[in-house]
Amino acid sequence: MKKLLFCLGLVVCAFAFKNQDFSYWESKSEKEKQSILVDSTVYKDAIEFYNDKFSPFDTPRCFNLLDSISINSEKHISFYFFVFNKFLNKSDGAISEIMGKYCYTLLEKHPDYIITYFSKEGLNKTKLHKLYGMFIGGYFEKKEIDALKTMLNKNKTAQAKKQVIDELYSEIDRVQKQR
Repeated sequence: MKKLLFCLGLVVCAFAFKNQDFSYWESKSEKEKQSILVDSTVYKDAIEFYNDKFSPFDTPRCFNLLDSISINSEKHISFYFFVFNKFLNKSDGAISEIMGKYCYTLLEKHPDYIITYFSKEGLNKTKLHKLYGMFIGGYFEKKEIDALKTMLNKNKTAQAKKQVIDELYSEIDRVQKQR
C-alpha cells in the first residue's frame, strides 16, 4: 500500500511539474504589477527603465541594470524578464554588441521559463527567440554556443518545444556564418 501511494505521489508530482504554467508580466493584473513596482527589493533602475526614464546606452547604469537582471532575477522573474526583453528590443550601437552575453546567461539560468515564453501562442509574432539567437550568435564563439546547445538539448522543456529551439539554433548559426 505504501509503495502504491508513493508511486501515485510521484505521478502526481511529475504531472504537476510537466504542466507547470509560468506567470509572465503581460498576463499579470494591474494590481499584481503595481505590487511588484512598489516592492522595495526590486532594482530601482529596472523600474525606471520600465517607466521609460532612460534609454539603453553604453553607460555604467545600463551595465549595472543588465548585471542585476541576469544575476538577481529569481524573485520577480516576470518583471525582470519583461524589462530585459524591452531593453533587448531597444538596444543598438555599442550596448547591442554585448547583449548576447546576457541572453545566454538568462537562457542558462531560466531555460524552462524562457523557452515556454518563446513558444507561447501569439508570442511567436515577436520572434523574440530569433532576437536572442542573433545576439548570442554575434557574441559567442562556437565552443560556447555548443555548450548552450548541449545544455538546451538535455532540457525537457526544450525537447518538447523543438520548433522554437530549432529556430533559435538556426538564427545562431546564420549569424555565426556571417561573422
